[in-house]
Formats: sequence, structure tokens, C-alpha cells
Amino acid sequence: MAVLRLWAVGAAGLGDDEAYYWLWSKRLALGYFDHPGGIAWLIRGCTEVVGSHPLGTRLPVVVAGFLLAWMLGESVEPEHRPAAILLGLLVPVFGLLGVFASPDMPFLVAWFVTVRCAEGLLRGATRAHWLMLGAGLGATMLFKITGVLLGAGLLVWSLVDRDRRRWWATSGPWWALASAVVVSAPTWGWNAAHGFPTLWFHAVERHSHAVSPLAGGAVWLAVHVLLLTPPLMWAVLAARATPRGRMLMWIAAPTWLVFTAAAFVAPTKLHWWAPAWLTVLPAAIPILNRHRRWMNATLLVSGGLHVSVLALAAYPPLPLAGLTAQLRGWDGLVERLVADHPDAVAWTTNRYQAAAQLAFAARDRAHPPIRRVGGREDQFTVWHADSMPTDGPILVVCAPHLPCTTGDFEGLVCDAEITAPVLLLEGRAQRDFQVWRCSSLP
Repeated sequence: MAVLRLWAVGAAGLGDDEAYYWLWSKRLALGYFDHPGGIAWLIRGCTEVVGSHPLGTRLPVVVAGFLLAWMLGESVEPEHRPAAILLGLLVPVFGLLGVFASPDMPFLVAWFVTVRCAEGLLRGATRAHWLMLGAGLGATMLFKITGVLLGAGLLVWSLVDRDRRRWWATSGPWWALASAVVVSAPTWGWNAAHGFPTLWFHAVERHSHAVSPLAGGAVWLAVHVLLLTPPLMWAVLAARATPRGRMLMWIAAPTWLVFTAAAFVAPTKLHWWAPAWLTVLPAAIPILNRHRRWMNATLLVSGGLHVSVLALAAYPPLPLAGLTAQLRGWDGLVERLVADHPDAVAWTTNRYQAAAQLAFAARDRAHPPIRRVGGREDQFTVWHADSMPTDGPILVVCAPHLPCTTGDFEGLVCDAEITAPVLLLEGRAQRDFQVWRCSSLP
């Protein structure tokens, strides 16, 4: 699995958001518009050692994926560890989050460590245990703001039992809260200094586009049936009958309920339920592993899907090349822009994804400034308000999956569109970027 993942992450170009996070790592800060700063810090540390290429950008996430699988194995009895490790590596949602650079896998590692610390409280709630619990909770919020849902789950779990409610009469929970605040201070401090953009984006702006309840139900069903697989979903539900399963379900409940409700009113992403599933897996895996045929079927389906996606990303067959087209073509585009338009004083686009991809593809070349002008608010808005230079030609660049027109850029006069074909595979499949050579109005 290590060889397969390293081969895939080295062979496939960066996705749009991966390039965006790499660009963050070149301008380190305590936080960013879309997410806290943790993923940028990890990418920067790794690329300083390994280099700024797809493997170096993704390596921290690959390592975190293996760490999560190992911890999942350590969370069950020895006879169930091989099955737990395999599920941690192969269940599609965990396997793929452990390949492509995003905050999710480090976030899941911090989440799982925190849940294990909560279980440790039942064996002896010393001050050290409480401080570790709070530090883990704070660490989740260095990667994703939704770490607050883990705090809600821990609160619910602490209140549903009389013995655990007594904890609140001791200093332990308050030590944990103080520890969480200290560790997560970079996230909240940066947001306070910038008007809380991350919190607003995830709580309000991200959910401003409505979807039909039918579409939301279809997404929910696809996530739970295809990505989790029916046997594992059954084991998760069956875990309710065990004391450990009940505990873990209380912790997972706020996350699962919030995203389930959100799915029926706004667009959701398939991996948003992953923390809830991960929380309950240590109680579900022994149940599934006792039904060996179901376990084998789960591993076969999950492994096949996981390996297929990696292969499709790295070396897709021609008929399917379009499915992962955003991973390729940028290097060829930048090479052509540099060669054909050496007098350009700026490259501009109105999408953060295209601006980040251009920046990553041009990282080792001399190139003009890359402007992101217009579009929704994002990290480029926080960095600066771009303006067009007026002393030479400006190239407007749009990708096929990120369409735009020259009408999206006020104050530019543009020549006819320049089609920039970039060969993808075997000289046959092409991806046509849109490029215009423009100049600023006086």
C-alpha cells in the first residue's frame, strides 16, 4: 500500500484545492480564509525537505493516513487488528483522504487521538488525561473549524450519565477546556483579527446554495452505502448494543446529525461524515470481523474502489481521462505561456483554483505576477486586492472546468481567444484552456 500510494501521489498532478493549500504554504500565517493553518504548516515543512512537487506536497497526508490506520489497529483487540488496519487503509473515504493533500487526514488523526483520550478518562481521570484531551480537541481546530463538533459530542457524552456529570464539579473538564483554548488559539486569534471569515464561510456562506431534499437524500444514501459499504454500516449500527459503542455514538452524534440535516438543504461533500464513522469504528470492527464473509466482501469492494481511483488519478485510460483532467495540463500550459508571451506583465484569472494551479506549475520558472481578480471571497481577498498593471499585455487564463469570459474582467480590452491545447495522454487526448491577450484601459 505504501508503494501504491507513493507511486500515485508522485505520478498525478495536484488537484485544484491541493495547489491552493500549497500556495498557502508559501505565505505562512496563523490561519486562512477557508481553513485554519495546520495543513499549510505541514506542507511547508515537508516541501522544505523533499521539494515543491506533488509527492512533497502530499507526503504529510500520506504519513497521516498510515498513522490513522495504525492507531485504528491499536484501538481494538489483537485478534481484530489486521482487519482494523486494512479497513483504515482501504475504506474509500479514509483511503483517499490519506492520499490527496487536504486538512482532512491530519484533522482525523487529531480527532481520533482525542476520542481515545476520552476513553482513557474512564480508566482514570488525572489532570494529565484532561490536559491531553483538551490538547487533542484544540489540535482538531488547527486543521478544520468543524473540530467544534467533537467538542459538542464530548459535552453530550459527559452529560448523559450521572457519574460523568459529576466530572463537571471537579477541575478536570476546566483544565481540558483551557488546554483546548490554548492549543487552538492560532485559529481563533487569526479569525478575530480578520472578522471571523473562516467561521462565517463554513457556517453560512458555504451553505447558501439550496439543493432539493431528494438530491440531498441521494447524496446521503450514496455516502453511507457506497463509501462506507453496507456491511460496515450494519456493524456501526450494531455497535449500539455494546457499552463502548454507545459511548462512541454519543460522541459522534452531533457531527452525524449536523451534516445529515445539512445534506437536505445545501450542497455537502462526501467526506464530511468521516469523523462520525471513524469515532464508532473501534466498536464496529470486532462485530464485522466475526462475520468473516462480510469482512472479506467489505475489504474487496473497498480495496477495489480505492485502487481504481488511485490508478485513474495517476494513469487513466483514454476514455476516462476527462474524469481527472484537473490534475493534468497545467505544466504544459505554463510552458506555452512563457514561450509564446514573454512580454506579458501579468497572468490573471477570476478563480482561486486556476490562480493556484498556475502558481504551482510556474514554481520553478521566471514568470510575471499571477493575479486573481473577481470571483468569490477567498484567501486571495485576505492577502490583497489585486489591480491590473497598465504597462504591457495581460494574459487572461481560464480552465475548461473553471470557465470564464473576458466580460468577467472589467477594464480589459482583449484580442481574439487563443486556444492553448495541452496534450494529456499518448498525444491523443487534449485539454483546451482558454487564453486571451489583453491590455488595461487607461
